Amino acid sequence: MRHGSQERPAWSIILAGGEGTRMQGLVTSWLGASLPKQYCAFIGRRTLLQHTLDRARVLSPQERIVVVTVQSHRPYVEQTGCRGAGRILEQPGNRGTLVGLLCALRYVIERDPSATVAVMPSDHFAYPETPFVEQVSRACAFANEQPDRLFLLGASADEAVTEYGWISPQSPDWWSMHVYDQTPLSVAAFHEKPTQRVADALLESGAYWNTLVLAVNAATLWKLARRLVPDTTAAFEESRASVEEGTRLAGIYDRTPHEDISRDLLARSINAVGLIPLRGVLWSDWGSPDRIRKTLARIGRRARFDAGAERRIKMDTEPLSESEAVIMS
Repeated sequence: MRHGSQERPAWSIILAGGEGTRMQGLVTSWLGASLPKQYCAFIGRRTLLQHTLDRARVLSPQERIVVVTVQSHRPYVEQTGCRGAGRILEQPGNRGTLVGLLCALRYVIERDPSATVAVMPSDHFAYPETPFVEQVSRACAFANEQPDRLFLLGASADEAVTEYGWISPQSPDWWSMHVYDQTPLSVAAFHEKPTQRVADALLESGAYWNTLVLAVNAATLWKLARRLVPDTTAAFEESRASVEEGTRLAGIYDRTPHEDISRDLLARSINAVGLIPLRGVLWSDWGSPDRIRKTLARIGRRARFDAGAERRIKMDTEPLSESEAVIMS
């Protein structure tokens, strides 16, 4: 399998520590039990987490794929499987996306200090998958060429949703507009879950949805985090415990606040971020049943919870049938 377009493959960090609280009502009524949405198969046979892992396997060899979960998710991980993961890191608890990222980043830096990392949430939908992975690979190429910057994918917005994060690009000049495929855009501002009035204005202005899919040099990201969240990075650096040691890792998390990638990292380092608009990809953060229905309707599909799917917790993670592979390739 070819891993990305770089001679030295990137590492893939998959964030799977979220609880998916907005989807708990639907999941409980559908499956008869509550579990985070990344462990659910809303279409076909693969869970959202397995979809993300399969994308990562194109970018990175298995030993360079790191999944960050929390200890309470262990039964779901065991039931649904994590085919293709090289390492699963169990956090003692969920301290937010940034802390989960730094936990995985520490693991990577201990093994490959000059690594390029691709960071992907585990609970998002992207279709078709092939062009999506190609554009993540392109972001990794930019990170290799410009190791002092962070490259973030933005999805084209077609609705003024308030539950998403948004990215306002700086107004490109005429030349940049014609070479955007070669030149990432600069960022003017981040907007996290705006009011409806602000979301309407963002949509009108051509802002992008924040996918939280990013590529960056590992050492650069750690240095940036050390400046912006010094107490959290210090907790990891001062501990002699490996991030693989769950019991000793608890001591780090006891002194770590809840920190978010968008709010505590991206929004405070705008000048270091290059925005790469997603082209030809349908992307969605599946945070509500209606969002899932709307997204799947655009590709002529129905969610399993609306199609009389069997009520069960353990998901079938066997390879897709040929027809499913066509839909979800």
